[in-house]
Order: sequence, then C-alpha cells, then structure tokens
Amino acid sequence: MMNGQGQQTEKADIIGETKALAGSNYAFQGIAAVRGLVIAKVLGPSLYGFWSILNAIFRHVDLLSLGSTSGMLRQVPLNQGRGKPEDNVLLIQTCLTWFLLSSSIVALICFLLTFWIDFSPYLWEIRLACLLFVCCALRMFINPKLISERKIYLVSKLNLVYAAVNALMGISLVFFWGITGVLVGMLTANLVVLVVTIAYRHLSLRLSLDFRVLLALMRIGSPIMVLSTTFLLLQSIDKLIIFGMLGNIYIGYFGLASFLSQVIGYIPGAINVVLFPRIMHTLGQSNDRQEIEKYYTAPVLLVACTMPVMIGVFYLNIDLAIIYILPKYIPAIAVLKIFILGLFFFTVWGTPRNLLIAFGKQRQTLVMVLFFLALGTTADIGVIKVGLGIEGVAMASLLIFALIALAANAYVLVCLGKDRREIHAFLFKIYSPFIYALTGLVLLDAIHFGLHPVFGNLIRSLLYLIYMLLLILGVEKRSGIFRKAFGVTRAK
Repeated sequence: MMNGQGQQTEKADIIGETKALAGSNYAFQGIAAVRGLVIAKVLGPSLYGFWSILNAIFRHVDLLSLGSTSGMLRQVPLNQGRGKPEDNVLLIQTCLTWFLLSSSIVALICFLLTFWIDFSPYLWEIRLACLLFVCCALRMFINPKLISERKIYLVSKLNLVYAAVNALMGISLVFFWGITGVLVGMLTANLVVLVVTIAYRHLSLRLSLDFRVLLALMRIGSPIMVLSTTFLLLQSIDKLIIFGMLGNIYIGYFGLASFLSQVIGYIPGAINVVLFPRIMHTLGQSNDRQEIEKYYTAPVLLVACTMPVMIGVFYLNIDLAIIYILPKYIPAIAVLKIFILGLFFFTVWGTPRNLLIAFGKQRQTLVMVLFFLALGTTADIGVIKVGLGIEGVAMASLLIFALIALAANAYVLVCLGKDRREIHAFLFKIYSPFIYALTGLVLLDAIHFGLHPVFGNLIRSLLYLIYMLLLILGVEKRSGIFRKAFGVTRAK
C-alpha cells in the first residue's frame, strides 16, 4: 500500500506521462500528415498507391510476433511486481529473438522471390523494402518493451525522433530518388531509433530463444493480439459492408469519421498505455484486484466526463468544416455527426479492456467482441436492405459500440466483486455525462441565431462549453474526482 505522498507522486507521474505520450502522438501525426501530403504530390497517384501498399505491410509486421509482444507487455510489469525482475531478461530476449527471426525469414523469402518473379519496374524498391521490413520489426518491438518497463517519456521522445528523421529524410530524398528516397528515409529513421536505443542501453541484441518461454508468451499474448485485430475488424466491418452493398463513394464519408476518432482517441489512448504496466505491476505485488480498482474508477470517470466536451465541439462545428474545407463530403454531414457521438463509447472501451486483460479474461473478452461483431454485421446488412442507407449503418454502429462498452465496463465491475446495485450506480456515472451532453447538443443544434454560420457556431460552442462546465463542476462537488486525480501536492 502506498502512503499519501507516494500516491500523489504516482498521480503526478501518470499525468506527466499521459501528457507527454498524447503530445508526442499529436506531433507525430502532424509531422506524418505534412510528409504524406508532400510525398503524395511528388509521387503522383500511381506510385503513391504502390507506396501505400508497402506502408500498410510495414504497419502490420507486428502480427509476426504471434502475440509474444502482447504477452511481454503483460508479463514484464507483472514479474516486476512479484519481485522477480530477473525473469524478464530471458523473457524479453526470447521475444526479441523470435520477432527478429520470423520477420527475417519472411523478408528473406520475399527477397529470393525477386530473382524468380518479375517485379519490374519496382524490383529494387521491393528488395529495399525487405530490409526495411526487418528494421520495422525491431522498432515495433522497442515500443512495447519500453512501455512494459514504464519508460513512457523515452517512448514519447523516440516517437518524435522517428517522425522528425522520417519526415526530413523522406521529403528531402523523394525529390531526387522518388519512392526509393521515401524508403531510404524510412530506413534511416528506423536505424536512428535502433542505434539510440542500443547506445543508451535500453535494448540488447544478445539473442536467446527459449521455446518454453516463447510458448508461454504466445499463450498469453495471442488472445490479446486476436482481440485487438477483431476489434479493428469491428471498427471496419461497416465500411466493408457499405463498399459491397452501396459502392465505394460512401467509404470516404466513414474514412473521415475514422480520422476524427483517432484524433479524439489519443488522450484516452495515452492514459491506457500509461496505466496498463502500473496495473500489472500492482497486481503482481498484491494479487488483489481491489488494489487496482483505483486504476479503473477514476480514469474511466475522467474520460466519461471530459471526452463529451471535445466530442460536442466537433459535433457542433463539423458542418462548417465540411462545407468550407471538404465540400465533396457535404452529403455525409449527418453520418459524421452520428459517428462523432459514437466516439464516446469508443473512448470508454479502452480502460475496461485493459483491466480484463490484466484479470486474464482476454479469451472471454474476445468471445464478447466476436458476438458484437456478428451482431453488428447483421445489423448493418439489415438496415441497408430496409433502405435506411448509410445513416442507418451509422446508427447501428453507434448502438453496437454503446453495447460493447456497456458490457465491458459491467464485466470489469463483476470482476471487482461489485453487487448489482453498485454496478448499476457506476454505469450510470459513466453514461450520464453522455446523456447530459447529448441533450445539450440536440437543443443547441436546433437553435438558429440568424447570424453568419461561423458566428452562430461560435456562440453555440461557447454555450455548450458553459453547459458542460456546469456538469464538471457538479461532478467535482459531489465526488471530488478531478481534485483526487489531479490534486498533486508538493512533497513535504
């Protein structure tokens, strides 16, 4: 058990690490957006399409770990909490060796195929991509390794270093070497991160493969990896169905909503990354689920109370943003507003998911996600067949995410030993801010001030912020949740 000063110090660390990671994510995406626009302009549609395929392959290289990195992310802080940090040396090196071996085998096979199959005019680009594939695997190992060791500030710094070098080199070289320059820039960025990590002794390339340890990691981590993949499919299934039944013109509307969900989700996502190793460390220390309840109740209530503020501002202003910036998306404004509301349920899903993994409930959670995937698929097909179109699909998706967030939070409360009355009371605390915000948005959306649309939206946004401030002050007065979360006192 931590004393009061220790708890305040930990809160300070959590807040600082969350701000650092979320800030680096926003900067990373901003730099990547500039780089992507320049590369798209220089390469043109055909070459950029080829680059997009390669980039998609690089982003999914972590699947070759077969869940071992997910298992490492769970087990390293657990072992530290149990007072057995020495067990992590073999665990980490086994995971690294397997990941390096599996990615190297795939890269070697692809490289050898270039001598038998005609890949012109992209022959040398593909061969270079094989080397880059292995480097991407190493970089993708570094992040979960450092997160499991609670080195969040270092992860944030390395993300910024990678983004800066990748953008600088990629933009510089694309003008001279085209897509080869983009690949060289990305390879350089990966190597810089790798060299820095090794030089400061945060990574050892001493290889060691213990199949007993590897199988244990895969047994723990593969359900987590499958769970994450299935949840991504749950997020994408509506797009696939729309593409198959209504055509590709509507996919862009949903793509914009996905972009917004990523932007809004950076902060709660960062909170979950920061908290997960602490959850496992605490569970390893005491093996008492009640001890880690503090990592659930306060974070999920903070997200539930604060995310509607950001979501509401997006909701009230998305129409003008579309009209003035993306006029081709005007028919999708109604759909986008529905999706923006649904982002609330997406943000309150991450924290209970982490707790369920910590409790060893990843298989049960996977079954739950698969059930809602089947339910969502059926609902999407049904609403299109009855003529409700993409608006109906958006509403069905919102309902599915609301249900899965509700089920996940309820399941966590059951695991924490709460009775029915306590479960209902806490679920009401989670969802009541959304209901409160939705009521205000519906009323404000119906008001017309007779002013220029920009000024009208500005007034609506200010009124909404005041309206939400009343909620936050009311919650703080009753529970003191913000003071408890952010009340970091000076050490005495």
